[in-house]
Amino acid sequence: MSATNLIDESLSYSLQELLEEKSLKDISVQDITSKSKVSRATFYRHFKDKFDLVNWIYDTMSDKISKRYYSNNNFRQLSNDSIKMMYQKKNFFKKIFEYEGQNSFTNYYRKTAMEYTINQYTTKLGIKTLDTELTYLAEFNVAGLTQATKKWVINGYKESPEEMAEILMDNLSEKEKKIFSQTEIKK
Repeated sequence: MSATNLIDESLSYSLQELLEEKSLKDISVQDITSKSKVSRATFYRHFKDKFDLVNWIYDTMSDKISKRYYSNNNFRQLSNDSIKMMYQKKNFFKKIFEYEGQNSFTNYYRKTAMEYTINQYTTKLGIKTLDTELTYLAEFNVAGLTQATKKWVINGYKESPEEMAEILMDNLSEKEKKIFSQTEIKK
């Protein structure tokens, strides 16, 4: 593992440990660097702030899942595994979704879900950009997905990951189900 990866992992581990004890808003960069024994200057060479570190942790977790399913277009399995990931890291996701305000994880989650959705629409429909109808469909879907996922996490994961993934999939519009289940690009 490279020195950069070791530093990123150390900072990640330290933040996740701190989240076991307190909320994200109560954790400072100083707390993270003290726990990880990494200097503040080094922290800022790797991340612009603690929110950037949170997003990196999420991206690292998500990348492991999405790489498996991008090639075979299995959106249902991607959704199931993403929800299971959140369930397995319950405290981490609860704490980062609870934070409201500038740089909130909720906004980042919405942004990455929108990027994924736009990519799926353009790829599977064989188009370069979304028209107005598809743009609103994507925004509607992503807003609902984000809020439902956040509510599930903050309310204590009352449904099992399998039940929650099924709820999210069942509530896609018929048009989206068709787009996401499509395996070939329309020409």
